[in-house]
Amino acid sequence: MKKIIILTTIILLIGIIGMPMETKAINGIIIDLQIGNPKATINLPSNLRAPKPKTEERILTEVNLIVPPFITKDGIPVMAIRDLENILSAKIEWCSVDKTVRVDIPAGTGISKKDIKFIVKVGDRKVVSNSTELLELSPFILNGRCFVSILDVAKLLGASEVIWITETLGVRLIFQS
Repeated sequence: MKKIIILTTIILLIGIIGMPMETKAINGIIIDLQIGNPKATINLPSNLRAPKPKTEERILTEVNLIVPPFITKDGIPVMAIRDLENILSAKIEWCSVDKTVRVDIPAGTGISKKDIKFIVKVGDRKVVSNSTELLELSPFILNGRCFVSILDVAKLLGASEVIWITETLGVRLIFQS
């Protein structure tokens, strides 16, 4: 009898643990990146397109990345900053003289109601933007591409939440609108 009670308790606990967690409604964009995957997934509410539909459906879009995200030897997930062009229609300008990258993301992309602009410099943790920010990791060049920490990108873009998904080596950026 004791074994049956213990077994029943274990089964109930496994059932509770395995149940999907309650998720809060997200009315903004969700960007999913995965280490080593050359594609990013963008999940946006259908109300960001015109004409505005009457349903709460979401649109799932997959975009190709120039370089798959990877983890540095220090354990920091990074991405090519140029990939923001494909993910968010950002305008990216590289200045080879001072090794800076200017990023302009227009309002209306779903992550902000106003334009987002910032400049990062290779080897420098300071960011030129509306606010004073220090990056977790200095941008660096590898194989002709400028890489930045995914967490830094999330902060600069104003993500409301960043979730690391251990099982898939994924990073989810959530932007509430």
